[in-house]
Amino acid sequence: MVFSIVDVVRVLTEQPDTDGVRNYWKVLKIRLKEEGSQLVTNCNQLKMTAQDGKKRLTDEITKALSGMTTRQYKNYKGLKKENLRDNMSTLELVLNMLAEATTTEISKQR
Repeated sequence: MVFSIVDVVRVLTEQPDTDGVRNYWKVLKIRLKEEGSQLVTNCNQLKMTAQDGKKRLTDEITKALSGMTTRQYKNYKGLKKENLRDNMSTLELVLNMLAEATTTEISKQR
């Protein structure tokens, strides 16, 4: 399974709109570069195949971690506008970070 950075950004920022997620990541990369960050590499965006066969970004990390989409997970926790990550237990945060780190390593290996 492969995840894109935009999947991670979508989960962390809880952006419902794909264009909003891409724009957020684009602006963040620019800001990080201006601040002198060496964490962002110069790479092109790749379209990934979603479950419906269309090429775009999905909510896979949250689904793989919890069995629910981000929206379903927020509803399960009774959250409306609150940030999901801010309302996770220590164990949920640790598992989420593990899922993100695993995704990164798998992506690097492939």
